[in-house]
Amino acid sequence: MSRKPVVRLCRGSDCTRRVKSQARLKDLLVGRVRVLPVKCQKICEGPVIGLEVDGEMEWFEKVRGREVRGAVEQFLDQGTLEKPLRKRRVKKRSGQLR
Repeated sequence: MSRKPVVRLCRGSDCTRRVKSQARLKDLLVGRVRVLPVKCQKICEGPVIGLEVDGEMEWFEKVRGREVRGAVEQFLDQGTLEKPLRKRRVKKRSGQLR
């Protein structure tokens, strides 16, 4: 039995303030992956998620809107980072978890 991938979901106040975006993102993730809530990542452009890309933790900000959620879904299904998600990568936080 394979383990579900893990997605880290920031629970900081700026991320959770966007209630609708956070709820839609959680709806997309629940059941498909293990969702691990994490403390604020100090990116503060929410919602913020952490995904393992090529063995490295990568953070993505402003994960809201249909196009970006679709890119997250495609990454989870196929492992490819499409442009809407690539544009939201926070390079300065690459490989880090607070």
